[in-house]
This record gives sequence, structure tokens and C-alpha cells, in this order.
Amino acid sequence: MLHQVDLDLLRLSFYALKRNAAPGVDGVEWQDYEAELESNLQDLRARVHRGAYRALPGQRKYHLKPDGRQRPLGIAALEDKLLQRAAVAHITSGGSPRFAATWRRQRWRRVRSSAPIRA
Repeated sequence: MLHQVDLDLLRLSFYALKRNAAPGVDGVEWQDYEAELESNLQDLRARVHRGAYRALPGQRKYHLKPDGRQRPLGIAALEDKLLQRAAVAHITSGGSPRFAATWRRQRWRRVRSSAPIRA
């Protein structure tokens, strides 16, 4: 699916990310990535299309809740978030009809199988 990701989709996905979010596990902030945006996006696209891109492992942090329990948070790298956003945009725009058809078929089976059987 990611072989259909182009520079325009990556650029739109980048600008859809939160600008003031904490840096990811790679330590790259939004403003730093934007400084060399075109070259960064071209490099990312080339690595994705070659199959050389590998997502960095997420970092696990814990946020303390008011009742004393801890809530786990997964912190991803900036490029991982960027590609995740691009993949979601591609799927929801109907860019992957095979995926959409499979999803609808599976959903229909779940709906039909959960219905009560009438005698």
C-alpha cells in the first residue's frame, strides 16, 4: 500500500501533524524536519519505495492518572507518524479499493453472524 504514497500526500500528512507535539523517539521536532522538508520527504519516499524504510521501535512512557494508576503511552518517531497519517489518508480516500472491499466483506460477515437466528 505504501508504494502508492507520493510527495504530495506526504506533504499534506506532514502539515496535518501537531506542530507543538513532543519530539518522538528519534528526537526530531516538527520545526527541524520542516527546515529541510522537501529533501526529507524525497528521502523518505525513496526509502519507502525501495523497501529500505524500517519503523523505529516506539518508546513506552507512563502517565500518572488521578487515581494513582499509570496509563501507558507509546511515543513514535516523526517519520513513523508521518507515514501512518499518509496511510490512513490513502485508505480513507478510497485509494485502496481492495482493502476497502475486504473490510466491508468482513464487516458484513460479522454483522450477519451476530444476528439472532430466527426459527
